[in-house]
Amino acid sequence: MKQNILYGVFIIILIGCESESKNDKFSGEFNGFWAETVWHYKFYSNNKFEFKCEGHFGFIKSKGIYERRQDSLFLMPNDTTLAKYGVVNALYLIDGDSCIIDAELKYDYCKTRKWSKERALIHPTNRKYES
Repeated sequence: MKQNILYGVFIIILIGCESESKNDKFSGEFNGFWAETVWHYKFYSNNKFEFKCEGHFGFIKSKGIYERRQDSLFLMPNDTTLAKYGVVNALYLIDGDSCIIDAELKYDYCKTRKWSKERALIHPTNRKYES
């Protein structure tokens, strides 16, 4: 009985460490450049993020929280009006551990390079289904 309890506690600790290391691996800075604007996202392992852009699109700073679910990243900025102007959208796709892609604008932001690429994404709601 004691072995089962110890085994259960070990599994719980192991799962906690695994989920924490998953966030740590994701945390970091993601950058991009498009529309004559520098875009910068910084994610922390405590599920908080900072955003800023500088350039033609404006000089904007924001903070908020994020939630990661598998390959999707949901941003919830403190200033909700930013999504209205296409600055900080709600949904990003995670490409490995080095890039995120804005699901609406389709531009990526990466740890490994400073410029953005427009990605060819097919959103599930845009697909035509045959009956």
